Amino acid sequence: PAMPGRFATYCQGLQKRLARHGFERSFQLNDDPDRQDKLATWIEYLGFECVEYDKHTNIIKRLQQQHDEAWKKLVDSKILRPLETEESLWTFGIGFQMKNEEIEAKKAVKSATLTMQSAEK
Repeated sequence: PAMPGRFATYCQGLQKRLARHGFERSFQLNDDPDRQDKLATWIEYLGFECVEYDKHTNIIKRLQQQHDEAWKKLVDSKILRPLETEESLWTFGIGFQMKNEEIEAKKAVKSATLTMQSAEK
């Protein structure tokens, strides 16, 4: 059996959560989901999505300082190119470009090594 008052507490929590997200419309949930109208079910689902949004927002807020410190360390290291910004490093294709540059650099090192070995003979 459900605890007395638990559903009422759930409904109040849902109303407060939705209000924090700007949803002010009144609604009435039914403790029997089969008797609840579709709009109330969608409103309840909206509350679920707000919970998920809040979870992710809290994670982002918690990790933002760590991210900012790491970015500052990267900038201070002076290894970024002039056009490499925080936004540009997230663009699609930057990984391919960096991998191609790595391959070309390895080829250049190999070529230089062979040239040096040839000159030493």
